[in-house]
Amino acid sequence: MLSVRLSLLPYLSRALPHNATVSFHTGAAETMAKVRFLEAEKLPPGEATWAQLVLDSPVAVVKDDYFIIRSTQVTLGGGKVVALDKRRLRRFRPQVIQGLQSKEAGTAEEIITAVLETKQPLEMPALLVECNLPEREVRPLIESLIEQGQIVGIGQGEHRLLYTSNGWERLTEQAAAILQDYHRRYPSRSGMSKAELGNRLRLGRHATAIWQGLVDRHVLLEEGTVVRLPSHQVTLTQAQQEEVAAFLKSINQNPYAPPGDRIPGPDLLNWLIEQQQVVKVSDDVVFSAAAYGEMVAGIKKHIQDNGQVTLAEVRDLFQTSRKYAQALMEYLDARKVTRRVGDQRVLY
Repeated sequence: MLSVRLSLLPYLSRALPHNATVSFHTGAAETMAKVRFLEAEKLPPGEATWAQLVLDSPVAVVKDDYFIIRSTQVTLGGGKVVALDKRRLRRFRPQVIQGLQSKEAGTAEEIITAVLETKQPLEMPALLVECNLPEREVRPLIESLIEQGQIVGIGQGEHRLLYTSNGWERLTEQAAAILQDYHRRYPSRSGMSKAELGNRLRLGRHATAIWQGLVDRHVLLEEGTVVRLPSHQVTLTQAQQEEVAAFLKSINQNPYAPPGDRIPGPDLLNWLIEQQQVVKVSDDVVFSAAAYGEMVAGIKKHIQDNGQVTLAEVRDLFQTSRKYAQALMEYLDARKVTRRVGDQRVLY
């Protein structure tokens, strides 16, 4: 695909429509092509516009090469190649047209910025190809633009992700706005899942590098699988505080066999887990952090002293029921604290 400035000959009897099929000629090369107008639905005779030519087969062409287009009968017009494209440009977008104008007549710095503005983020090798300028000229200019703050580099080395400063600012503002709205709607949640925010921002395959860039620049904080604004703190309503207090009181009254009928909803329970006040070992068994610590220490000591522990022995150690002993041991197996061997457990 080629981005071009296309002029139509004045003596033609009709306008050329968007998506017209023509024959494309440059030097000795010839192929069929589709004409995609980027700022019009048709091109009247004698006028010029920006277009993208989608070629049926590859040709050897570089920036500033001249070309003509023909129908089956007559020459229609021609122009100059401004850029080589790997993907379709979006139509009726002022930033696309501005980028092409910069590529047509701008300085090397303006071309670099224009390419990034329409196709960011790009890794360094991709940007060098897209600019279609000598690498020995472009590479030091990119480094200079990074030092000046006109380009933002995310990561290190050859495969840094590059944004224009405006492009990076738009991304950070969008991320902050999404998180701000999420915190407003869910004040008792610690943050938004990275997967959800990544989908909203359309980070794609560059997600990991962009996360790190956002964290390094203190746009957001990453905590496990969730992210939040640095300013966000969980706030509980009076009713939620009372619910949490009642729940903690109930499980502390019977720490090794805590009742399961007062477990709060997912948001409050997750908050208690994040605050390290409770440990959820199954859907209906939640121990206080203190009781869980005591039970794990007791089980480890028993195994060290005896070489193994059974479910019945765990039950008897803490004067609890099989339900709680089984939930705890299955949780410890999953966490690789213990390992099941027949009807017994040993340390992992």
